[in-house]
Amino acid sequence: MSVDKDLVSVQQARDLVEAAHRAQAQVAEFDQAKIDRICEAMARAALGEAARLGAMAVEETGFGVADDKREKNRFAAEDVWNYFRGLRTKGVVSETKDVVEIASPRGVVAGIILPLIQPRLQSSRS
Repeated sequence: MSVDKDLVSVQQARDLVEAAHRAQAQVAEFDQAKIDRICEAMARAALGEAARLGAMAVEETGFGVADDKREKNRFAAEDVWNYFRGLRTKGVVSETKDVVEIASPRGVVAGIILPLIQPRLQSSRS
């Protein structure tokens, strides 16, 4: 009997979102310092794998240039983290005479990662 891969992947996505929701409830209890340590560790891990993941992306899709993918991964891991480093993401994040901004968890964000992104542009550089 064959298995419908689309149905399996839909169920896997549902399972992952449910697990993420449970994890998010735990993370919501963390203080700012612990959130910062987690983000720092994630950025370091992603940066350490930037080249390997770039090569894997080109191998899997047949599109693009591995070094360009590495740079994209480096940017996401390092530059984005450096932008957000030091920003408050929990509790009071800013306060004026009239407004107090309070950050609070909004829940799980799930996205679909497409295996081929802009193949026409990338295939011309392959």
